[in-house]
Order: sequence, then C-alpha cells, then structure tokens
Amino acid sequence: MAPRVAWGLTFLLAFLATSERQAVAGTPEVDWAALGALEEQGQWQQAEALCLEVLARDPEVQRAAVEAGVCSLQLGRETEALQRFRDAVNIDQLGDWAAKALYYEAFTCSRSDCVPESLACAAKLRARFPGSAWTTQGERLEGDLLGLDDGMRALLRQRAAADEVADELYWAGRRQAAAGDYPGALGTMEGLLEQLPNTRTAFSAWLSVANIRAKLGDRGGATAAAEHVLATAAPESAASRLVCGARDRLAHLYQLQHRKVEAAQLFDQLAAYSTVPEEVADAKLQAAGAFMEALFVSARDGEPHAGAWDVLRARCAEVLTTPGVTEAQAVRADLMTVESFHWELRLSESRQQAEGLLTRYDGARYPQEAATAHLVAGEGRQVAGDYAGALEHYRWITERFGLREIWPGLDNLARTYFRIFNLSVYTGAPRAEVDAAAFVVLRNWPRSRYADLIRRTYSARRSSDPRFAAPLAEP
Repeated sequence: MAPRVAWGLTFLLAFLATSERQAVAGTPEVDWAALGALEEQGQWQQAEALCLEVLARDPEVQRAAVEAGVCSLQLGRETEALQRFRDAVNIDQLGDWAAKALYYEAFTCSRSDCVPESLACAAKLRARFPGSAWTTQGERLEGDLLGLDDGMRALLRQRAAADEVADELYWAGRRQAAAGDYPGALGTMEGLLEQLPNTRTAFSAWLSVANIRAKLGDRGGATAAAEHVLATAAPESAASRLVCGARDRLAHLYQLQHRKVEAAQLFDQLAAYSTVPEEVADAKLQAAGAFMEALFVSARDGEPHAGAWDVLRARCAEVLTTPGVTEAQAVRADLMTVESFHWELRLSESRQQAEGLLTRYDGARYPQEAATAHLVAGEGRQVAGDYAGALEHYRWITERFGLREIWPGLDNLARTYFRIFNLSVYTGAPRAEVDAAAFVVLRNWPRSRYADLIRRTYSARRSSDPRFAAPLAEP
C-alpha cells in the first residue's frame, strides 16, 4: 500500500476541516458534522463508508464525491482518489465543491506523472473560483511544481496561510448574514478586506459586501463593491459564479438607478458567460426589460429610435427559445412584445398579440400579465370601434383587481376605469352611468391625469351634449 499523505498534514487537515464546517451543507439529511469529525480523527475508512452511503442514494451529491476521494487518498489508493476527484468535478464544474475537488485533483497529480494535469487544474481554479481559498492553495502547489525560487515559494505559502484566516472570517460573516445580522456581517466582511485585502477570499468578501449593502439600502456602497469585483476578478475569471453574481447584482442596481442601458449591457454579459440555463434565460429577459425601459424614456423625450422596437421584439423572441426558459419568463417576454406594438401605436397588432397571449397563458396564474394584456386588447378594440369587446376586456380587470393597482407604482388601474368612463361617454350612456364611471376615478385617484381628463371632458361637453348640462358634482 502506498504511504499515507503526510506533507503538512496538521496544517492542511485543520484548514480543510474548518472550511467544511463553515460551508453550506449540500444535502440536509446528511450528517456532515459527523463526517468532519471522522476525518479530523483520522478514521478514514468509516468516513469513506459514510460518503459511499450518501452516493448510493444520490450519485450527484458533489460534496460526498469529493470527500470519498479524500478518503481514498488518505488510505493510499491514489489512482482511485484521482478518478473520484475528476468525477466530482464533472458533477458540476462550477458547483460549490468543485473548487476543493480541483485542488485535490491537482495535488494528487502532483505526486504522480500527470503534472501537466495538475498545472491545468490550477489554471481552472483561477478561472472558475477567483474568490476561493482553494485557488490560493492551488497556486502554492503550482509554484512548487514550476520550481520557483525560494523567495517566491515562501510568498505563496504566506498567501495560502493568509487565505486560511480570511476563509475563517468570510464564513463567520456568511453565518451572521444568514442569521439576519446584516450590520454584523458587514463589519466582519469589511474587517476581512481591511486586514487581508490581497487574498483570494477578498474577492468573495467584496461580493458579500455588495449584497449586504444592497440589503441595507446602501445602493451607492453596493454599486461600488460590485464594480470592484468586476474590475478585479472579471478579466481573469469572466465565467465564474463569483463574477456572474457580481454582474447580476450590479445590473439590478443600475436598473434602480435608472442606468438602463448599462444594466442591459451587464445582463447581456451575464447571459453570454453564465452556464446556468435558468440564469441565462432570466438575464436575457432582464436585458430586454432594461432595453425596453430605455426605449420608454427615449419615446417620451421624442428621441429617434428607428428600428429599436424591432430590436426589442427580437430580444423577446430570443428569450422564448432559450433552453431552460420558464413559463413565467415566457409570459413576461410575450407581454413586452405586446407593449412594444402598443408603444408604436400599432394598435391592431398589439391587440392581436395581447389576445394571443391571453389564449396561451392562464390568467389566474399570471393575473398581472393577463390584466395588462386585457388593457392593451381593450384599447385596441375601443379604437377600432368594438366597444362591447373593449368593455369585456376592461371588466375582466376590474372584477379581478377591484381597486388594487395591477402593478404597484403604476397607474394602469386608473387608466382602465378611465377607459370605462370613455366608453360610457362615447356610447351615449345616461348621465347617471357616466357619473358613476367618472366618480370611481375621481374618488380613488383625484390628483391623477385621468381625473383631470374627466373634469375636462365634462367642461368641454357642457355646451354640446345635453347630458352634461348640469355641472359635475364631485364626491
């Protein structure tokens, strides 16, 4: 039997066991604490048996696959260990435990005749896990293999030791955040950045700072932290989960700051680099949304945007064909297509698209999207003179939402009730019916533009329509 792994054993196992206790557990029913205790006590056969029991139930539990490899290595079965580490990486190359698997693959290869693979693993660690202490360990190992001078190798060892400390602080901060102690977590993360700014773990801490500051409502601080991650980590690790997370956070922050074009660009980058299908679909959807909001601003300001609505519709169509797209994402993309025709005043097409949407999706499941489509379809039918069809669409909204706004912060519900008032005027309804429709808006949205339009309607028609001879008595 080959000799057991002995190099720096006390230091390495202390680091590994601590990291394991701090990391997020992969499967709730597995007793990871018991596994960690067995490893710390050197009971590798028992630890291996526990890992294999987990894998027998689910071969995709990456953490168990990695730990099984560690057990094989410690028991002197290096060929088996190497294959286990390779298999663990392949479960999910960007998964939470892939960094550890890659490091151990590199370490095991460094002891045999596959040194090129070991160096390749170190490069993968940098590309995929820029904020991991395992990447620092891989770089230290790489320095040994490349035969760097003693001074450089000592520096790499110091960096690895510093990252061990940073890793402890990082997970302490993560535990605080998970418990809802955001100020405490922020203090821990910023303390890490002040004490150990040049560690790999600092990249992860910067992203945590961005997320925590966003939670605390500090958009400026969150933006600066996320921008720092992209400026420092993205050039080397563009497709890493860390960088993708920073893009996602920053893009949403830019949206809130009305930096729509920049948000769309970041979402486009996220879609291009992410390896998670659902995230790619959502990034494409968010990019289309940010692009549409930018178009709203240009349309409102009268700026030219020839062909821009076609670009938006192409973006929405791409969302629908993206692998992993959900129905909820698809309905939003279809709704943006509907709205794009409406904003271009192509009302016949917007009505057709809206009514098509209503046949494809369950309005009870997607009431906000359905209500918006009903509103657009109703306005299209109203303009075309189909007042009964328009009213049917409007009544669906009022029956479903009552006086509760469809999209909080917008005025689509007031607009719907105003359209009902429109219809009562143009179809020659009795004054009592007209007043009833008017008063819904005047009572509930007295300072809205729709209330002003109603008042102007009464004033303008007073001399030409006998129904409006008497002045409006507002409630």
